Amino acid sequence: MAADPAEDPAEKSEALDASQEDVERCLPSWWDRHCQLQHSYGTSILSVRVKALGLQEVDIPSLLLALGAFCARCIDPTVELVFELDASENDLSDEAGALLVDGLHRMGQSRPGQARLRVLKLHKNQVGDVTCERIAALIWHQKQAVEEIHLSHNEVRQKGMAALLAALALHPEQAYPRATPGEEVPCWVRLEHNQVSHPEYLLNLLGQNPTKLRICLAPRRDRGPSCTSFRCQAVENVAHVHLYCIDKQDDAQIETKKHAQDMVQQAVADCHQGRVGGGELSRAIPPEPSGPPADAAECRLVELNVDPDLGAGLYLSEGQYGFVVDDVDEKPGQQLSPGDVVLEIDGVQLWGDLGEERLGEAFGSRFADGARLRVARADAVQGRPLWQPLSIPGASLSSRCEGLRESLDHDLTIMGQQCGVQTKLEDDGAWFRGPPQHQRWAADELPRLLAFYFPEASLPFPSCHWRGDPDETCNSTKPAEPSGEAAEKMLRELRLGQLPPDATFADLAAWEKLLRGQWCEDDNIFDEDLPVEPLEAPDDGPDVFEGQALAPQADVSQPLRVLMLVGLPGSGKSTLAARMQRLGWVVINQDTLGDRRKCVAAANDALSGGQKVIIDRCNVTRLQRRVWLGVADENEASVACMWLDVPEEECGDRVLRRFGHQTLPASDSSLEVISAFQDRMEVPVEAEGFILWHARDDGDVDEAVAEIQELAETSEAQAEAAETGTAGYPREHPQEYPRAAHEPREGFTYKAVQRRGVRALYLRTVRRQIEYYFSDKNLKQDWFFQEKILEAPEPEWLEMRWILSCPRIRDVHRCP
Repeated sequence: MAADPAEDPAEKSEALDASQEDVERCLPSWWDRHCQLQHSYGTSILSVRVKALGLQEVDIPSLLLALGAFCARCIDPTVELVFELDASENDLSDEAGALLVDGLHRMGQSRPGQARLRVLKLHKNQVGDVTCERIAALIWHQKQAVEEIHLSHNEVRQKGMAALLAALALHPEQAYPRATPGEEVPCWVRLEHNQVSHPEYLLNLLGQNPTKLRICLAPRRDRGPSCTSFRCQAVENVAHVHLYCIDKQDDAQIETKKHAQDMVQQAVADCHQGRVGGGELSRAIPPEPSGPPADAAECRLVELNVDPDLGAGLYLSEGQYGFVVDDVDEKPGQQLSPGDVVLEIDGVQLWGDLGEERLGEAFGSRFADGARLRVARADAVQGRPLWQPLSIPGASLSSRCEGLRESLDHDLTIMGQQCGVQTKLEDDGAWFRGPPQHQRWAADELPRLLAFYFPEASLPFPSCHWRGDPDETCNSTKPAEPSGEAAEKMLRELRLGQLPPDATFADLAAWEKLLRGQWCEDDNIFDEDLPVEPLEAPDDGPDVFEGQALAPQADVSQPLRVLMLVGLPGSGKSTLAARMQRLGWVVINQDTLGDRRKCVAAANDALSGGQKVIIDRCNVTRLQRRVWLGVADENEASVACMWLDVPEEECGDRVLRRFGHQTLPASDSSLEVISAFQDRMEVPVEAEGFILWHARDDGDVDEAVAEIQELAETSEAQAEAAETGTAGYPREHPQEYPRAAHEPREGFTYKAVQRRGVRALYLRTVRRQIEYYFSDKNLKQDWFFQEKILEAPEPEWLEMRWILSCPRIRDVHRCP
């Protein structure tokens, strides 16, 4: 992506480039949510993840323009830009893939500072040889190495593979393998499951003069480390490229070995002549804008005649849709008749129930001889729904990616609620049903909303049309308020934690109220009826501290039946709880049950019946989590904890997408509640007495769910086996684990997780004892600790060696 000094500057003005004028015009867009930016000294890393969005060729110009604008707004043009793109599992054709890669290449060339592509993922699309040639051109002109190229499960053939690998082997800067501290690493290329005929023969040709391509097949080893994208196990003569499973192709040998020879010769010749990448790409011609719908109210354009002496000779009265023509003088004469309504004059809209003063000002601002009037019959537009063409460039909305369409439909609904109209999105337009003034408000907002989704849109927005039969909602002057029964239903759904599909910012306040009520209860956590672990140990310490007696009394064979979730509002707890519910877990949700006491009672009921429970609360403090540890202790169950570690900003974005879009103004500052929970967050640790899973993304969650589900099933089977003695272990040794009823799945070490559970119990015991040492009850009479705390070299601090020398702590280390 580095600039090529030999390139013609005129080529940088292609339609897909984000020119400075475009960047200044382009505001934040829908695509920005798929961008993640990280800064380090002298470098900015931009990761774009548009995986599985249903991207097609028509989406590529919009994506590239949005990325260019994002870089211009958020990244210093003088620092190095490292780019990572994941556009896998979409519907990108070969032409679309080529346009995307070509656009990235040009974007890098247009930057004053250095730019390079580090990771490109296009697997599971329909890209082919043209895309590979464009990738080869990017590789050839980029001075630094591309680290990963994922093109598996596509339609690449011999020509594309030869061009790509020849560019790596003959790179003018000899950037492959890339140099890293202490070793060299090949480029990681995935080309399996394509349509490459005779891949072994093709690689053999590339391994000969003049390319001398060195490859490593990155075999997976049962023992010892295997090759990865950041390391090659070869010690000497490191390969140019890793080609994992290159022999697995989906073709029927449709291309011959002679064709492979020709493709290799052509690729080598292109490299030697410096014309890697093929010719110019064809650009799709946007379709001509269509005319008004056939069933739209007929509108016509006429010129206004204004005589210097006689004036216009019009008698007008104010109406909701503009000036209504009451009468017309013979001179100077107009192409108007009584019953017409003037909707706009020289592009200035007059409809929308502006009021007499504003209507007169708008009409007078363009009143002149020759002014163009847009006119319709008053009864043809009165009380009818408004239909606004979308006027997006390129193909229709149905050809855009699915994720964009769904989000646009959702945001249009939110916009309609704010404007007081009912909305409906169609392939080529949007319907607005409501009073004229609210229709006008929505029609004025729509261009801004569409610019957010389609940054390439630059055409003048077309006029509106009134279509369909008269609608009662389009005659009222005030949007209908929800009935008392409907309002009660909404509140009931909010209490159940199930938001209605048309939830708005008004519901955000109710959501905030629920969360604030939750933490008010948490501040009162020492209620006598709650099974809370005491902050201080008993006077004589817990019984489990009696030296060798500790291990036999630490019964860790209890089945895993409690899963406690920890995370900020919006981190995905309820989504995960619903997923676990489908696996047989009982969801304990305070929004559903009302308060914490009812949650504790429901958890006790479920556990006493042998069921597994998942605690769907924020649980951000250690005191809150102790409640559920106490519930588990009472029911002889083990506890697992999953921490959904989602950044505060992303949680806020999710909540706004749930209640409304961040580009639309919120009517409440309720999202401050997320910051309040973040301020109260105490990071969970296994020393609290549970096995902890730390989930930062969907992959971590999937892995944790599988492990927790298996651990629950296996521990349940072991508990039953220990109870009946069928596993061959006497019950008087519960610390020994009977054999599982079924073998664990590959890759999950059940014993290792068990050991974590044992360690958690030990740490919990040690923590409780140390808390007792530093409690007000003990410290005010413990002269030994008081003396050591005041000693040099650091007064007011207690050295760890004095803690470790305490008999009860020392005895823990002697336990098996």
